[in-house]
Amino acid sequence: ITVLLPKLYIWILTIEAGTLFLMETAGIEDMVTNTVSLSFILNLDELIHDSMVFDASRDMLERMQPFMLSSVKTPSEVDLARQHEKDHSWTFWSPSLYQGMMPRRAFLIIG
Repeated sequence: ITVLLPKLYIWILTIEAGTLFLMETAGIEDMVTNTVSLSFILNLDELIHDSMVFDASRDMLERMQPFMLSSVKTPSEVDLARQHEKDHSWTFWSPSLYQGMMPRRAFLIIG
């Protein structure tokens, strides 16, 4: 999802900008040239993938089974609210406030 959503967003923006660019083109020769260039830009990621990935890697990717998330238990809203209250139940003098501000690794590096 972290790869799919930004890629989809960029793809939609490219389609919108390319369509607007094609609509503003006056001549038929320029229209054909701009259509081919827009098609090239939209297929550029697949061209790079096809030229950079080894055949063995491509074969492994094709054989992979989809990852199913149905077995993951999603917490209820009440559980999430309790966890939020627990995570944010600190005062000015509580050590958890300062542990969040300065991680342990920083103390190990400094000390």
